[in-house]
Amino acid sequence: LSPLIYKKVKRFINKSGYSAIRLSNFAIANGFTYQYGINSNGEAKKIQFGGVIGSENQGIIASNIISGHYKDIKFTLFNPYLKGLYTIMKIELANEYPHIVLDSSSNNPFISNIGHFFDNSARINLEGDFNSYFKVYSKAPASDTLRVLSPDMMGLMIDMGKKYDIEIVGNSLHI
Repeated sequence: LSPLIYKKVKRFINKSGYSAIRLSNFAIANGFTYQYGINSNGEAKKIQFGGVIGSENQGIIASNIISGHYKDIKFTLFNPYLKGLYTIMKIELANEYPHIVLDSSSNNPFISNIGHFFDNSARINLEGDFNSYFKVYSKAPASDTLRVLSPDMMGLMIDMGKKYDIEIVGNSLHI
């Protein structure tokens, strides 16, 4: 290696550890793209996607960004920069949906309570024991929210997503 390339590789590994190399290899092996999150000018990459999890419209400085298509579903997976406690996945949906936030009860002591972005009038209580797993917020009419959160969907959310905050914004799903 030339001294300049060696210096860049060493700085990259020292900055990010070996996780960046593992993630890059995973992305390449599966036909996805990987970005560390710093462009060639040394500027941080921001991912714009709105909503509460997306920091409204400000975007999030991201690192370890993996993106691509999996079975015709376009996704982006990344770590909020310098907050390695969690990962965010953005999935593009085929249709537009009302803005709905499912604030998981299981992760609030560790990550955040995203419900503070809403007042109590936006809180929706749903049937069964769903409220013991998630607090549901939506500024859309309750009937629109209930069309999306059908009993089958609520069961799926409890079985597969009870540990995660979930947000639907337009045609995006954020986990």
